[in-house]
Amino acid sequence: MSRRPSPCWTSRPVRSPAEPEVERTVSPQGLVCFDGSPYSVPPGLPGAQVKVLHRLGEDYLHIPTVGRAVVAKHRRAPSGSG
Repeated sequence: MSRRPSPCWTSRPVRSPAEPEVERTVSPQGLVCFDGSPYSVPPGLPGAQVKVLHRLGEDYLHIPTVGRAVVAKHRRAPSGSG
């Protein structure tokens, strides 16, 4: 059984820890990559531009649309965990 590689394994610019937000495009599978780990968003958003917000010292990520409506909140996975 072969496992498909995570969409987060592609080469992306490394995010600076001081950078509180990054902009991402939702994949066709409804995923957004952040620090090497995929995070899900609600159905119907493939291709949408969203931001991933993470404040230093917080355990959660917030994913709002460009219009600032928060569509997802996830506990942050360790960097690069896939």
